[in-house]
Amino acid sequence: MKSQAEQPNDFNNYTEYMSTAKLPESVVRAFTQQRIIPKLLEQGRRSFWGVQQEKNDAKAVGLYMQAAKCGSTEAMCFLGWYFQQENNTELALNYLKEAVKENDKEACTLLANYYLNVTKQKSKAVYWYTRAAKQGHIPAQHALASCLEYGIGVPKKDEKNALYWFWRAAVAGSHEAQARYRHLKEKMDSREEAEHGKGGAAAYERFCRKIDGLTENQARAYCQNLAAMGSTHAQFWLAEYYFKGGSLSGPNQKEAMTWYKEAAAGGDDRAQAKLGDYYRFGMGGVTPDMNQAKSWYERAASKGNERASYILNTYFKE
Repeated sequence: MKSQAEQPNDFNNYTEYMSTAKLPESVVRAFTQQRIIPKLLEQGRRSFWGVQQEKNDAKAVGLYMQAAKCGSTEAMCFLGWYFQQENNTELALNYLKEAVKENDKEACTLLANYYLNVTKQKSKAVYWYTRAAKQGHIPAQHALASCLEYGIGVPKKDEKNALYWFWRAAVAGSHEAQARYRHLKEKMDSREEAEHGKGGAAAYERFCRKIDGLTENQARAYCQNLAAMGSTHAQFWLAEYYFKGGSLSGPNQKEAMTWYKEAAAGGDDRAQAKLGDYYRFGMGGVTPDMNQAKSWYERAASKGNERASYILNTYFKE
């Protein structure tokens, strides 16, 4: 076996070296992964983008092909994308199908894009977007959410699951997903209120439980994330959850008040009326303050809260 000093420094001599060295398969595989593939990819990138050399697409593609033969999914993904741009869809599909054998999330997303945009096989696109989205790939999560929202590649629109995937992408840092999440959430909330009125925490809990079959604890964690992003519905649900105790050891009125305040600041009249109760009765360690109570009841009543109006007319008459 050749010594380390005799091993080739130039990957162009790789094939000749491997054929004469008679190395064990495990050593060949390790050498390929650690030494050969990184060099091929680096040279491919430099050639394709013209870094410290003249841009040469043909040379870059040749280098990526060598890396693909060595088993590089990154190279396969590049070639799938490149040949798709060149309208060589058959070759693009072959490389992408080879790449997804390793369940690479980037490859899954590229294959989904191929099925969606090239062959118009939308249900296949959704399948591969889902594979990538479950691995945390933000573009796939966003694309999957869009498909679910508009009923692309699925039997029917599924706004609740679309909201879930927009949320996943949003909390991972996608500003576009954050905007899409807020827009869809507002649309769903408006429709729910128009159809059923403000159903309170129970209705929101039912909504949460329908997303991916969440347990009660998962629904609470889900709502905490939504609440932190400014959803007054989620903030009120959390407040009610802590106020009533949920599956915890017992009610936590201080924690409940924290979320009532958040929801009230966002304009939720139910939360405003609840804060009126806190100050009226001195709940959760709050010092009773009838002026504060009246102020919160008045805010809630101005938005049409019937319970707040009744309390004002019954207990706060001049």
